[in-house]
Amino acid sequence: MQGDQVASDSTAPRVRVSLSAGAKAHAARAGYALVRVSLSEAAVVQLKVMNGRETAIAGRNSFVLARGSFKLRRGTTTVKVRLTRMAKRVLRSRRRVTATVLASARDAAGNDGTAIAQGKIRR
Repeated sequence: MQGDQVASDSTAPRVRVSLSAGAKAHAARAGYALVRVSLSEAAVVQLKVMNGRETAIAGRNSFVLARGSFKLRRGTTTVKVRLTRMAKRVLRSRRRVTATVLASARDAAGNDGTAIAQGKIRR
């Protein structure tokens, strides 16, 4: 078969994430945080929301506030990431928590893209 060539996808998906600043829901009562995800191509996105700033999440005192896995299309989407019990407890005692969102996206070809962002989750 002459002329048949398989085009391989070696480009990683570009990912951008942010914590939605204008979230109307009370996170502690609703049980979720809103995370905005932008993708350059369809991918499965693993999200992890950690307490603390970007530089502090590598320390021993950080813990997971929320996590989730989502199959998303190209473009910008806002997803609800379910809070952990520890996160609900912390949000009840504080008005807002500084958080860092870690995102890892894998497309159909197996290419990985990552992103990190910092924001605040309000009670």
